[in-house]
Amino acid sequence: MGISEEFGMLAGAVIAGKHVEAGDLTAKLIDESVLPGEILEKGILPGMDVVGRRFRDNHIFLPQVLISARAMKTSMRILEPLMVPIIIGGAPINQKFADDIGAAGYVRNAAEAVELITKIISERKED
Repeated sequence: MGISEEFGMLAGAVIAGKHVEAGDLTAKLIDESVLPGEILEKGILPGMDVVGRRFRDNHIFLPQVLISARAMKTSMRILEPLMVPIIIGGAPINQKFADDIGAAGYVRNAAEAVELITKIISERKED
């Protein structure tokens, strides 16, 4: 199986809320030397994008979103030590959702993301 198929499987696990499978696939991709940012960009976020669209279109409801968020959070626990803080934002995301999935922050736009990441990095350098 190729990497692109594994990204698709990871996205599917996130969409379906299969947190154990999402974690296992994330760990497998790390073991295959796939960069954490690539796993996030090509596997996890596409899955959450589908969840966000389905929620926006009233095809799924908050409980299903939270189940998918748990799968995303399982993968993120594996990735977080390997990359810069995860910041999320935009519709239909809000601060509560960011807190629920363990994101480092919520922003409304790219400018806020840059400000928040700069702040987080400077705080980590002080530690």
